[in-house]
Amino acid sequence: MQPSPSGHECSRQSQSWVNLFGQEKGRSIELERLLAAVEFAAEKHQFQTRKDPEKTPYIIHPLGVAQFTLDLGGLKDTDALIAALLHDTLEDTDTTPEEVEQLFGPHVLALVLDLTNPADLKGDACKMAQITHAPDMIEEAKIIKLADRYYNVCDLENVVWNQKSIDAYILWGAKLNQVLRGTSPKLERAIDDKVTEHFQSRFPSGVELGQLGDKWEFLSDHLPIGANIDGIEMATWNVLNTAYLSWVEVHNTQGLKGSQISMTNQMIDEETGLTLRDKLVVDQVIDMINHPSHPKQLISLQECGAAFLQVLRDRLPEHMAIVYTQEEPLPKNQDVVVYDTRHLTYREDLSSIDFPYECDPTRPVMNLAFEKNGKLYRVVNGHLPGDPTLPGRDEFAAYINLMDDDVVVAMGDMNFTREEMQKAFLSQGQENVPFSLISPYPTNVSLSLRSKTIDHIYVKGTFEWQMRYPEEVFEGLTPTVDLLTH
Repeated sequence: MQPSPSGHECSRQSQSWVNLFGQEKGRSIELERLLAAVEFAAEKHQFQTRKDPEKTPYIIHPLGVAQFTLDLGGLKDTDALIAALLHDTLEDTDTTPEEVEQLFGPHVLALVLDLTNPADLKGDACKMAQITHAPDMIEEAKIIKLADRYYNVCDLENVVWNQKSIDAYILWGAKLNQVLRGTSPKLERAIDDKVTEHFQSRFPSGVELGQLGDKWEFLSDHLPIGANIDGIEMATWNVLNTAYLSWVEVHNTQGLKGSQISMTNQMIDEETGLTLRDKLVVDQVIDMINHPSHPKQLISLQECGAAFLQVLRDRLPEHMAIVYTQEEPLPKNQDVVVYDTRHLTYREDLSSIDFPYECDPTRPVMNLAFEKNGKLYRVVNGHLPGDPTLPGRDEFAAYINLMDDDVVVAMGDMNFTREEMQKAFLSQGQENVPFSLISPYPTNVSLSLRSKTIDHIYVKGTFEWQMRYPEEVFEGLTPTVDLLTH
């Protein structure tokens, strides 16, 4: 059993879905069937309660799911609404398939069976089975499934679970949205909004920070984020090119003057231009590769200077390799991808450096192909144009959405918030590209001295992914995340 909905917008009980049918001409028989289904579901669930402190009667849940199926899913078919009312009866009560078919017909039974979880699977295995099965469901069942998920994610604050379990349930909703993208835009948008709202409450962005100065003890103005995708530990990080430190030390556009960024900007090699900060950032990349519990197998880096890359190349473990935007002579600034040759095979023949921006024609994007166990992974490392008056985010989204490889992972400094990038990917994909956007916590300080989440990981083609928390990305990252969220 799942949690019961609270009294905010998610319950929307002001207009009864039953009354809508009662007002339609010639639908009295259908109304009788609906009321019979309500009575049947109430009887079957009579000894069950929701997982809220008030022990709300369980029947509230199927009633709410039926309402969302109608209101957001747009389904007015009586069989579909009856299936929404009965969607948990085979799984959670002593109801038999024969009862459902005898009372409500074979189509209702087919829908309810489609919505019933395998009896032999529990926990994560059951969740994964549901995600796997979702694209093959009957169309009406897909909408009911989304309505069920939305109902439940609306009210997770009423459940006595640990925070990571709640996070995982929310992300399960994101994965369901991913595989069913294009089924019901209103329900999908509602779930997308709940995912954004949840992580905004967990790790708030937009927090007024003021002049942080020496409180900022991290070596870049961006924080790395990570994810596990099909068993591959990935991370992305804008390491902040030393060539651009005037924005920190002179212009102080982000209130970080006097921070560790400034304090470690000490030249240690006049010939190459290497600074102490460059060397320390290399140390941190190596630490991410050797993370004690989540060692990274692929890291995309943005804003890499030549001196920094020379040291990184020399310091990398033997099993790690670098793909450059441009090789020797190393340019003043570029993006690179570091990968583990023991786990991933780089397909240079399928890779390219592309220039997809009409608004910024000289800005490159790394379009790389890797293989693992015969499966192709398209990894895109991008640093998007940040001018909000230019269509850079839409051009990037259109470029990514057209890729049809087995798995597409686009990551990097996207320069726009989760909401802005989500909108771009949806608008450039006609709302039917099956993707998820992983944006776990704020990663940067804006020019208005507020925290913002602008580094993201886009995943298409697989739902076997997990978000990584700050300490799983880089040990010791939590204090800086806390600085951005409190």
